[in-house]
Amino acid sequence: MLVYCHAGCQTPDVLAAVRLELCDLFDDRRESVYEYPDGRRVHRTPDKRFFQKGETQGTALYRADRIGTAETVYVCEGEKDVLAVESVGGAAVCPAMGAGKAHKFDWSPLRGKRVIVVADRDEAGRKHAAQVAELLDGIAASVAVVEAATGKDAADHIAAGKTLEQLVSLTDGMPRLWRATDLRPAAQARWLAKGRLPLASISLLVGDEGIGKSLLWVWIVAAVTTGKPLPEFGIPERDPQHVILVFTEDDWSPTVRPRLEVAGADLTRIQVICTEDDGSGAPTFPRDLHLIEQADPPPALVVVDAWLDTVPPGLPVRDPQQARQALHPWRELATATDAAVLLLCHTNRVASANARDRYGATGELRKKARMTLYAQIDDDGRLVVGPEKMNTAAPIPASAFTITAVQHFPATEDGDGTVPLLTYAGESERTAREHIADAYDTDHGTDSQDRADAERWLRDYLAQEGPRARSADAKREAAKAGISDKMLRRARNRLGVTISYEGMPATSVWSLPEQTRDDAPNGRAQPSVSEGTTDTTGDRASIHAGHARYAQLCPHDPKGHNRANQVPPAQTPPDSTVVPTDTELRPSRAQQAAPGGLTPSTPGQTERVQQTLAKVRNGDRSPLCPECSRAPARSDTGRCDLCTTKVRHGNLDNGGAS
Repeated sequence: MLVYCHAGCQTPDVLAAVRLELCDLFDDRRESVYEYPDGRRVHRTPDKRFFQKGETQGTALYRADRIGTAETVYVCEGEKDVLAVESVGGAAVCPAMGAGKAHKFDWSPLRGKRVIVVADRDEAGRKHAAQVAELLDGIAASVAVVEAATGKDAADHIAAGKTLEQLVSLTDGMPRLWRATDLRPAAQARWLAKGRLPLASISLLVGDEGIGKSLLWVWIVAAVTTGKPLPEFGIPERDPQHVILVFTEDDWSPTVRPRLEVAGADLTRIQVICTEDDGSGAPTFPRDLHLIEQADPPPALVVVDAWLDTVPPGLPVRDPQQARQALHPWRELATATDAAVLLLCHTNRVASANARDRYGATGELRKKARMTLYAQIDDDGRLVVGPEKMNTAAPIPASAFTITAVQHFPATEDGDGTVPLLTYAGESERTAREHIADAYDTDHGTDSQDRADAERWLRDYLAQEGPRARSADAKREAAKAGISDKMLRRARNRLGVTISYEGMPATSVWSLPEQTRDDAPNGRAQPSVSEGTTDTTGDRASIHAGHARYAQLCPHDPKGHNRANQVPPAQTPPDSTVVPTDTELRPSRAQQAAPGGLTPSTPGQTERVQQTLAKVRNGDRSPLCPECSRAPARSDTGRCDLCTTKVRHGNLDNGGAS
């Protein structure tokens, strides 16, 4: 303590006037002496040197004789810390001579007590705390490990004005040995959405920006808060539950709330973490995780859109260790609250057929998540979402959705008053991984010759075996021709093959679009499973209309281009479904053929194929293939296309039949 008199008085005179001496200006006496119940005396010098006198082999804890009937006792590392705890009304003890010697002392005075071990904030202190906790196992009623919120030890914590309740828990971070039989018993995975969103776990929703990922969680939130079943997405009917939202990319009033209202969500069961009443002000995690942990009532679902916006500023998430440290608290939170945690993130710009290469800021996201849902746009302009990584479920096909515009506000000069709404459009035949791989191959032209061969082979096969060729037979014959299941599937999709089912048990059969058209009543093609026609209107045009409309409402495509320049705005009728103009629709491959028959724009319709089909229809058949005696022979090879392909892949001898 410093003393200065502005009147010029000497310091001893000033102190004498208040009955103090010079030695009272110093907080440390020459040395401190700590008396133990068994006669041990520990001396502490001002320069923090220690020595003992008296019963130096004693086993009593410092102040063990003063804890009395206290239900909670703090175990500190040093005598100064014990006195600091006592100064704020706590009961505390410690062993003599610091860390590492706890096993030499008698801990029986703490039997049946609730014990809180205060670890010094260094490696030695944490090891000492772990040793004490192990020694108290079977003695104390319960043991928790904490450390100072400020400073190094309990004395620093209290000197900073903190309370005992503000000590920071370390119990979760203190490992110990467990017998396997003492751990929790085996249990099945539990689901918020079966096969897609597990409870008490982290799930990811990954996809390019601007494709409608946010509309998916809005759709799920509406079901969770109302108890409405979504069997197509694995959500059964159940009591309404609560949801916590964090959104950083969309505004509340003009975007998030209207979408929730249009989807039918119960807003009274939704809580939002933000700083302002307009929804702005993103939280920072893990700093603000306590808001979720302490939520009452607890949430069944936590949605964070987007996760990267909530990490501490400057955190290098591309560093795997840093990324794991940022994600681990979310895993702990999910376990503690039993909630399904859904973190949204964007893909990167890496071109790859493997989904694991496409995760945004860090690949650690995929490693930490129990489930990853991957969102993308398919060839028909639909949003397809399906599990890409599954730790607790078998792979399932992706779900397909359309996006329609619903009138929610009166139309004004500022806008037409519509809000996008996601609608389930059926189940895709492909998994999310297959969609990713197919999209990559389509964009980058990989295996173009093999793809062309597979398409030619499949068209020839179905022309011979159709219009009801068994899919199992097609796959078996394709394998003989050296065509993989993956390549066959892509050929089937590119040709617009119709898939139907016959008999009991049902058998899958394939046919070309023109075969289905010719075979159907009134010459009209039956809908294909692969075409995804099962939307709410039964009209494929609504698929493209919805996506075109969403392009206007969310005017940025995944590559950052302005959709508003690509899709002309349309006048919206007063009903809930947008009627598109011709320019708004992007026809799928299966729709490019004219309704009455094949045209040169039909996939695979080369001039030679058209000539061959014309000869067949006119009864002017070419000589049959000498190998199979079923299909017309080509003039250049002397065999049909099917047998020519077999020769190319080595499944048919050049000199004779297979």
